[in-house]
Amino acid sequence: GTRYANTYHVYCGNHYLPSTYISIKNRVYISFESDASIEAKGVSLLVHESTLCTKNYTALQGRVVQTEIFQNQRCTITVQVPENYTIALYFNTFEQYFVNCAVQSIKFYGGPEERADQLLAEICGFNTPNPIFTTGNFLRIVLPARIHRITMVKLDATYVATDQGQGCGGELYNYGGVFSSPLYPANSRTWMECLWTVKVPDNLLVALHFDVFDLGSKSSCATDYLQILDRSDGSNVDDANAEKETVVRQHCGGDKPAIYISTGSMVRVRYKRTQNFAGVGWMIKFMGIEMGADAVVQDSRDDWNLVELDRRRYFSSLYDNGFF
Repeated sequence: GTRYANTYHVYCGNHYLPSTYISIKNRVYISFESDASIEAKGVSLLVHESTLCTKNYTALQGRVVQTEIFQNQRCTITVQVPENYTIALYFNTFEQYFVNCAVQSIKFYGGPEERADQLLAEICGFNTPNPIFTTGNFLRIVLPARIHRITMVKLDATYVATDQGQGCGGELYNYGGVFSSPLYPANSRTWMECLWTVKVPDNLLVALHFDVFDLGSKSSCATDYLQILDRSDGSNVDDANAEKETVVRQHCGGDKPAIYISTGSMVRVRYKRTQNFAGVGWMIKFMGIEMGADAVVQDSRDDWNLVELDRRRYFSSLYDNGFF
């Protein structure tokens, strides 16, 4: 979503190639805006038809959205990434209305087949689920057929692929999303060092909000910690100005990290843990905010919820416009 009620994705700049966009209805509107100060090659799009009930994602990161289920027809969403990669799926929104959870749960499989030994999770209701982590390069999501006319679903999730271990690092590029420590909320006492790159459209800043932060005792702060890395000049180049990237925050133990607003449209999160780790981990929500809006996003849950509304406004607009 974006800050405008009937817009779902906004892209600008040239640092990241957006992942595949799959519409949630049988129509989509594309608007291009520019002015005389911009000189660049432009944009090229490949558009093809895709069924509303079958979606296939192959990029290393993306956003999975499903807001409709169908009478007497199951829907299948697949994510397949290169071999030696694993997939982490983080839930932005999960809601099911008027369902019988005994027969209408949504099932997540860690492979191409719907086998019991590949079932990772079976989810139903309104509570936001914990992240799902695959051990291989394939994720299959199966949504049940609609039984009642009023049955509805809201599934909005961020996925990230990595070859550094389950849930360890990756690149996220979107208007907003969520990610967590590896295997959250499991207390895994293994050595791991991970790096996430979080990118939003070039005209926005990145806001990071910690929903959960628990790295155990302060006694392990020298070995188990999270760092936020940013550039002093607000640049977004990955390598050319790497020396300008510095650690602007470091948190450990039972810290209560404040919201962080980046200097540019990209920020990195580095996480290190050892066998001393004794907490459940952390969960971060990120959001692209307009420059100058950081004064509105203060270090409190109430103020962050104002920003969170922007991420949910898209779904509300669907109801307002009679899509459900």
